[in-house]
Amino acid sequence: MRALRSWPFAARALSSSTVARLINVFCFTKSQRRKLRFALALVSPILWTATINGCGGDDSAAGTPVASNVIDDFEDGDAIILIQSGRNGPWYIIDDGTAAPNGSGTISPPANSFATAPLEAPRTNADGSTSKIGVHVRGGNFSSWGAGVGFNFRWGAAFYDASQYQGFTFYGKTGADPGITDKSFRVSITDADTDPSGRVCGVAPNGLCYDAHGTTFTLTPEWNQFKIAFSEMTQQGWGFQAPFDSTKVISLQVNLPGANMMPGVVHTWDLWIDDVAFYP
Repeated sequence: MRALRSWPFAARALSSSTVARLINVFCFTKSQRRKLRFALALVSPILWTATINGCGGDDSAAGTPVASNVIDDFEDGDAIILIQSGRNGPWYIIDDGTAAPNGSGTISPPANSFATAPLEAPRTNADGSTSKIGVHVRGGNFSSWGAGVGFNFRWGAAFYDASQYQGFTFYGKTGADPGITDKSFRVSITDADTDPSGRVCGVAPNGLCYDAHGTTFTLTPEWNQFKIAFSEMTQQGWGFQAPFDSTKVISLQVNLPGANMMPGVVHTWDLWIDDVAFYP
């Protein structure tokens, strides 16, 4: 028992290749490999790079390998995008701090957490694959900028080179409740110039961070696939201005409006997101 308790401290002193050799004595499915790599990263960031082997193919829900351009299909049900092609970042939910009990806002899942949800009915995609799990975020009535759901392309907000792609796609729909006020949302991607981790924006004399390049999409109660070209994304104009740099992207986020987006209006939303991918 003492040895088991002390293994994280010993692991910190090992290289990622050494850890990989020790771990690969065992056999792991794809989802198990993702979870194990995430646990190793909590012990030491360097261990994130350990190559953990599988055995006997891919264990995605569909039972088939996932294309390298797929960012996340959610079928594994975890809070990490698919670990492939140099991508390994976490999903997140954030808000403006005016959720109850500090204010009147509500959001499910709550900020600083993440959860997938089974679709109301399985969906057959354009490529013939079947989706059963996605992301469902609902709430509203925030009194400042609102909330957001998104992910980092790489762990620790490191840069990711997406220049081999022309843009990204995803499926989306809204809930059928007629009382929902918001069905149009902005999706944006931060890069080295618009995210503070790039140390460009927010540094005098440069302007504010997070004026990321993005565009607006509108949901209906039916599933639709959206295709967003990098070339059509623009900034809103209130922060540091710079051309979009697809070689150094950091995060992708859907913004969920709060009161300051349109004063006097109570914003509520109920949206589903699924099958996020790049396209060449």
